[in-house]
Amino acid sequence: MPVRFTLDFEKVLAALSYFGAQDLPELTKGKLCKLIFLADRAHVLRYTRPITGDVMTAMQHGPVPSYTKNVLDRFESGIADSETASLGQYFKLDRNYQYPRYAFISMADLSSLSKSDLKVLKDVVRDYGKKTFTELRALTHEFSAWKEAWDTRTTGSNTMLYENLFAEEDASDAITGAMEEMIENGRIKGVCAE
Repeated sequence: MPVRFTLDFEKVLAALSYFGAQDLPELTKGKLCKLIFLADRAHVLRYTRPITGDVMTAMQHGPVPSYTKNVLDRFESGIADSETASLGQYFKLDRNYQYPRYAFISMADLSSLSKSDLKVLKDVVRDYGKKTFTELRALTHEFSAWKEAWDTRTTGSNTMLYENLFAEEDASDAITGAMEEMIENGRIKGVCAE
């Protein structure tokens, strides 16, 4: 049974706001989605859990945090709901570009983020924040978890499995035993939920 995590919208907002505060170039929906994916991936490999708990989906342009993308889609479409209203406290859209850019307004409350969450977000900004969406797209297309979900999308779900993030060729920065611990924690969580 695949490992699942619970989405934490407060952490999604905090992570998006954190990225916005870093004055990153060309901050679009696509780039924000890639940064969230890379942060969740890095946190799973090091600490056995993602930051946001979003479901990662294999799409044409690479891995996408589904829930985050849906909120950003609604925000860009002007759909008013509690989530887009929350996002609107931290960003406004600059529509002077083909793909609207996210202009930072204010910082979200970061208290929902752990020390390890903040460390990984900082590392993601350092390692990937200056890259363009095109560069991030090319990078994330190389991950085995995306390839596996993309290649099997016609026969099943295009949901990426967290377990596949540990593919040997992709996980040189994984902590030894992290995958096994993640799977065991998932089993314990499943048993406790019954």
